[in-house]
Amino acid sequence: MEWIKVTDSLPDHSTVLCCNTNYQHLGYLRQSVWYTTDGDKKVDTANGWGVTHWMPLPDMPKTYDL
Repeated sequence: MEWIKVTDSLPDHSTVLCCNTNYQHLGYLRQSVWYTTDGDKKVDTANGWGVTHWMPLPDMPKTYDL
């Protein structure tokens, strides 16, 4: 799987891995990686954070009751 550049929203109804960036007041660049299962999320630039890339994740394995 490869990182996909974000345009203005994340894909609908999927679990994705996201890469965020945040420029600090001293010019440092912070990055973080997180996942969401909500889908159809607008790219959030609040507090200086912005989603730059995303990657689809495979479905979770099914769990079985024993």
